[in-house]
Amino acid sequence: MVNLWARMTSAAPRYDGGVPLNFSRWEAELQWILAHRQFTGVRFNIGLSDAEGIGTFEDPMDTSFVEYLLHRLASNGLKVQLDIGGEGPNKEDEGWQSLNGNVEWDSSKRPPLGTADAVLDRVVFIKQAAIDLAIEVYESYGLVPYDWIFIGIGNEPAIGSAGAPEEGNDFYSTFSITYSASIGKWDNFDASGDPTLGCSYIEFLTKEVDLLDFHGLRVIAPTFASEALSVELGADGFDQDWTLGYNWIDVVRKKTELIYAINLYYEVFDNNTGGTHAFNYIWPTCGPLRFARVALDGFDGRGYKSQDTVCVKKKLDLLRANDRIGNTRIIVTEAGVNYLSLGQDAPGTDSRSRTASYFINFKRTMEATLAYLDALRELDQEFLHVTWFTVSNATDEVTAPDQEYGVFSYGMTNKDLPVLQTLATYTGAQVWARRSGLPTTSLDLTPAYTPEKGNYWHKEFIKGDSENESLPQ
Repeated sequence: MVNLWARMTSAAPRYDGGVPLNFSRWEAELQWILAHRQFTGVRFNIGLSDAEGIGTFEDPMDTSFVEYLLHRLASNGLKVQLDIGGEGPNKEDEGWQSLNGNVEWDSSKRPPLGTADAVLDRVVFIKQAAIDLAIEVYESYGLVPYDWIFIGIGNEPAIGSAGAPEEGNDFYSTFSITYSASIGKWDNFDASGDPTLGCSYIEFLTKEVDLLDFHGLRVIAPTFASEALSVELGADGFDQDWTLGYNWIDVVRKKTELIYAINLYYEVFDNNTGGTHAFNYIWPTCGPLRFARVALDGFDGRGYKSQDTVCVKKKLDLLRANDRIGNTRIIVTEAGVNYLSLGQDAPGTDSRSRTASYFINFKRTMEATLAYLDALRELDQEFLHVTWFTVSNATDEVTAPDQEYGVFSYGMTNKDLPVLQTLATYTGAQVWARRSGLPTTSLDLTPAYTPEKGNYWHKEFIKGDSENESLPQ
């Protein structure tokens, strides 16, 4: 069975009144990860978009937050996937704008090259510093960097995915891109628009990987999203030259091993009304084990031959069929279950009012998540190069129902550290705790893991409209 990885909040400090709020999040997340003793490593982003952290436009550069997280992971024997991609620098920061002719660009996810490539050069300088720092920290513990560090260079860059400008952003009109017709494409264009307002993803990526020294560490490619995978694998997708014979894939492969990656979220019930998908066959509820089986093999149970084109095995088969990927190693960098995925909305009701209310709560959803992860981890029997998986962020402050993947949540406005005493968890935390032999109710709290921090990580439970199971008082 392959390894399970976790994911932590980025290394951006997120200052509020002079207090770096994310310190409390890192502590809570790390306690949760270590207490469960199920994880081989941790994925986190360096936080380039925070101009008060590592993302400064000039020296001195504050690497302390990245270094802190690296020390915490290395000292506890955890490997790291150091994500240096994702968002670019803070476009509203006047210092960064000074590297771009004092112009603010359209989207932080598509930074410009800058005056005489000044933005590109600074971004590369910061990312190189993070890579070098990771090597230094892990070596200080007597660990071989090649075995312990992986470098992630991007996350879901395809248009319509998390790593691209959102729909309606000026980036699309600036560069004459029709959003609705470009879902799944990796943008690649000559700057027919104002080059101070942005740069295509393919151009920026190709130039930055050419300048970076990975020191032989294995590189994880920008992740595929699963919604429009066939487009990402097509002519306008991941495998594009910036200029003839100048392709980011070849550039990376000349330096080190390139590993492809995909984020796999499967929804039995979705907003689609046409076509052939699971919604037409499974109604109105889907229990945890059934969900996991359908997610992998499709509603018809045929796996890579399924008519369900969004099931896991079908997606992996699409990856393997691509000439550029073939037998190259593939990893799943995110895999989770959203509680809206397990049942159907009652017509005309709020998204939190479910026809399948027994199944639609965080506890049941987390049971489905664990069943899904278990099933994914068995895929090495069929897909030999699928190597590890990441659960979503432990902490989660989003309010949109379709973005609630976290294990626990707590207020970020409390500046007192640590904030573990104000922690509140979803009942999904009980499911993880039970598997690890940890306390599962608020009446059975122990300070066994970190007594100096007070009570254990789930002091109180959230009980809201989306929770409908009686909880211990």
